[in-house]
Amino acid sequence: MVVVTLKKTTRVVALCLLVFVAYSSLLALNPLRSFAQRYHKAVVLNLRILYLKYTAADLKLDSDETFQRSLDEIAASKFASGDFPELSFINPGYAPPTALSVPSYYHTSAKPHVQPFDPRFTLSAYLHWIRVHPNEPVPFHWSDWVDLHALNKYILLPEGQKPNCSSLYDISNKRKVLKGSIARPVDQYCHDDPSHPLGYTVDQFPHAQTRENMRYLGKSFLYTGFPSPTKLVFMTNNHGSYIVDVKDNDVNDYRNALLTNGIVEEVLSEVNSDSWDVLDAYDKLLKTRPPSNSDRVVKDLIIHLEPSMFHVDVNQVVDEIKAKDKLSFLEKLYLESLLDSNSTDSPVKYFDEAKLVNSDKSKVFGEHHDWRFFDGLTINTDKQTLVLHRLIKNYLQFCRSHGLVTWIAHGSLLSWYWNGMAFPWDSDTDAQMPISDLHRLAREFNQSLVIENVGVDDAAGDKSAFNGMSLFFIDVGSSITHRDRGNGMNNIDARFIDVATGLYVDITALSVSNESAPARYDYILDLDKGKKKIAQNSNLPIVHNTLKEVYNCRNRHFSSLHELSPLVLLEVQNQLGYVPQKFGFMLDQEYQLKGFLETNFQDYFYMRNLRIWIANAFLKKYTNDKTQWVENYSTGYGKRAVEESEAKKFESFNKEDHTNLLLHPWIFREYMLTKNFTLFHEKQMKYLLSNRIELYVNGVNQYVASGRSNFPLWEDPFMFHLYMDKVEYADEVSKLLALAEEYAKGTRFDEKDDIREEDLPDDEESSKETKDDAPKDQ
Repeated sequence: MVVVTLKKTTRVVALCLLVFVAYSSLLALNPLRSFAQRYHKAVVLNLRILYLKYTAADLKLDSDETFQRSLDEIAASKFASGDFPELSFINPGYAPPTALSVPSYYHTSAKPHVQPFDPRFTLSAYLHWIRVHPNEPVPFHWSDWVDLHALNKYILLPEGQKPNCSSLYDISNKRKVLKGSIARPVDQYCHDDPSHPLGYTVDQFPHAQTRENMRYLGKSFLYTGFPSPTKLVFMTNNHGSYIVDVKDNDVNDYRNALLTNGIVEEVLSEVNSDSWDVLDAYDKLLKTRPPSNSDRVVKDLIIHLEPSMFHVDVNQVVDEIKAKDKLSFLEKLYLESLLDSNSTDSPVKYFDEAKLVNSDKSKVFGEHHDWRFFDGLTINTDKQTLVLHRLIKNYLQFCRSHGLVTWIAHGSLLSWYWNGMAFPWDSDTDAQMPISDLHRLAREFNQSLVIENVGVDDAAGDKSAFNGMSLFFIDVGSSITHRDRGNGMNNIDARFIDVATGLYVDITALSVSNESAPARYDYILDLDKGKKKIAQNSNLPIVHNTLKEVYNCRNRHFSSLHELSPLVLLEVQNQLGYVPQKFGFMLDQEYQLKGFLETNFQDYFYMRNLRIWIANAFLKKYTNDKTQWVENYSTGYGKRAVEESEAKKFESFNKEDHTNLLLHPWIFREYMLTKNFTLFHEKQMKYLLSNRIELYVNGVNQYVASGRSNFPLWEDPFMFHLYMDKVEYADEVSKLLALAEEYAKGTRFDEKDDIREEDLPDDEESSKETKDDAPKDQ
């Protein structure tokens, strides 16, 4: 089967020859061998990319009428069958339930000790309140912002009947569970307190624990010990943000929760309705009190980076802050961090992940979750896909809204190269920023809680479509003045953390440092005699790096200013963000050519005509028995016999094969959610890789003007939970009130009834895997 026509092949060859001749002329004029070698590698890299992009099999499915009719038929049959609830969000008729009724107990003096967690309720209350009370600090407790319902069975117990720390969390005598793990003494992190609603408090990281214990300890820490955020940052789509100070942000007091802080009652008196719609509350706030910081939103199509962005004189910053008459809480926090960082040569590890016991076969995946917000492993689940999408979407939106320069990096940059999305096997996201922007992040937003823009408001700001309700915690490390690897325990400078799961964006800052740069940058000094002379008079790497304009993170990933700048505006998973225009250099250094060319990786295969990665297991299953595949997944769609093909390679799939693949619900969902965006990405990449910047910029402008940009491609995680688990807020309120009534009758706590999946007896093997470990049926 000939995929590429002769005419197209001729055009590609001519283009490649033209580029090669141009670069060869440049090299002939430059006698520097290292410089020539570097540019030669760039030529090869660009030609390989261009060749691959232009000669990839292209069935033109997006414009094929027969394929599109088949796709419509598959969609109609799957929506009608009702067998695939996870596809309901693709159905054009789906409308997210953004409204709920305020519980009746807010009209009485008697309230329960706890209430169901629902971000629609929390956000409606706070959005209404800050609209009427601009510039006033708000009370805060984590129970309104993170689902802590697992603790209700302890909170509802009468005083004197609550369990103690040892009975809940002491695993020191469970040798088979520990399997060599070091169990920290319980009294170092958990303290009995019968007067507290929970019966105990948690104030420290527990180190190695069972999976379920770690989940409960993180939630207990949020309920009893973790201070409130410094600020709440309510984002909008393109109008800036509402930055609200938190009252008593250095304490944790459960009485600051909505049940007792008075906000709900005040809002009820103002809106005069028990029916609250979170999208309506968002729109009213945006319309009546637009953000005052909209001028900080970055809208540049191209950002040119400067050397000054990669250096911060910490001593000068300290002197400036000390000279101020009055410091904000965040400035005090920032100053203390700088002073502490400067005073130690070997800082202790700052970020603590969910450290699971050695007997847990999936313990390595705990490393991808912040322990405070850990709610169980999410690897290979729908939740992971939804949350990681929201993480990068909101991180980029937050930075762009507040004038912070950042770009995606490492594996996230490589996955973007392929189809603008994330790899399905990714478990976190990576981003970089200049050191000056990291200091701004620490000084202005450290320990802040970021609230996703509930609606995707239009340019006029007078109407919205539902966007999401995810929440994120910004945490900047305490040793950001250290710019070398050191003890290797603090390679990550900051994290943007999803508070529902503990998944995060790893943020690393690039700066000039005293780490020795790779030899590939030596040619830079050869190009400037003045710089070379200065370098010859110094043996300090920091002097050489400054002259070369070469910067690194603490994990020794180096990039030059020439490679990083300029940044170009583009779409990352349909969200506006930035990427270095010469991203190829960076990816080549980290992944070599294989990263650009390998379509078979991590048990997945890249299907170019669908622009998605599909598990090899699915493709093998299909090629082994196409007829059975159609029988299994057709669900009413016109079943048809498929002739068995002799070809075994996935690249040889024809139009009918691609249609059959879409019968699988996971493949169908992935394609339907991403097809329009990935098509746009592919077109833009062709412009970018061939340096047709004018066409590229026009493409970005047209896409943004069309109103498609910044919309989420995947559904909101909480809305997904409501639909899939058939949750109704009113029912949850009723069930919780009934439970509270049972406890009030004298129900006693029995440790034997408090079963957790991972707290296995001494004589049982704890290597037993839970359903979280099983690969999702994609």
